[in-house]
Amino acid sequence: MVNKIEIFVEFDFKGETLNPRTTINLDKIMENEGGIYPLIPTLARDNSIDRYSYEFEIMESAPIMVSKAEGMVTDFVNSGEFDQQGFEAAWKRAQDHKIVTSIAEQFFTPDELSQNSNIEEALLVAYRYT
Repeated sequence: MVNKIEIFVEFDFKGETLNPRTTINLDKIMENEGGIYPLIPTLARDNSIDRYSYEFEIMESAPIMVSKAEGMVTDFVNSGEFDQQGFEAAWKRAQDHKIVTSIAEQFFTPDELSQNSNIEEALLVAYRYT
C-alpha cells in the first residue's frame, strides 16, 4: 500500500485566508531521499507560490496540517499533526523487514520459518549491521 498524505497550511495574506494544499507520496520521497525533506517548498511549488515571496515567508510560519492519509502513515497522524520522525523510522524498519523476508524465503521453507521465528530476527540483525 502506498503511503500518501494530503497536507495544507492556512494563513492570512493581504486580507485573504489562503489554504494551499497538495498530496505527497511519502514512499517516493523515502526511496529517493532516505528521509522526508521540508514539505513547505513542495506545497509552495504545487500551489504556484514563489519561494522568494512574502507570501512564502508567511506560509512557512504556519503549521503544516494533514487532512488525509493513506497507508501505514495513518498511524503517524494525530489530530492533523504528522509524526515525521516516527513514520521515517517505521518505514525504514518495514523496508528492512521486506528485504529480510525475501532472503529468508529463498533459503527456508514456510514451515521452517513458522517453527523458528528467530531466523528472520537473526537475519534482520545481520542485515542492519551491513
